[in-house]
Amino acid sequence: MMSSETKELFEEVRFTNDGDAFGTVQTWRFAIADVLYVCDEPVVGYQPSSLGVSLDGYEHHLIIALLARSRKRLTIGDLQYALKIFDRARAILAAMGKEY
Repeated sequence: MMSSETKELFEEVRFTNDGDAFGTVQTWRFAIADVLYVCDEPVVGYQPSSLGVSLDGYEHHLIIALLARSRKRLTIGDLQYALKIFDRARAILAAMGKEY
């Protein structure tokens, strides 16, 4: 069963989708990967920018707030699972030719 924080994360994803599905997926994939990187949780295939990780985006702030609100409900494992969902969505969009 999904925690209320995990549901809230996906509600925010839907809210921030401006019609550019690929852009939305990429934005959230990178935000989650950035937060996981800062939490010392490696993400296969992810390297931060040569300028370092910036956690200034809206998505970063929301993820961090949800983690801080209740580490017991939204966990690193939840973020890793969400990242897998976004990875799958990206692959589907690429297969449909909606990647740029």
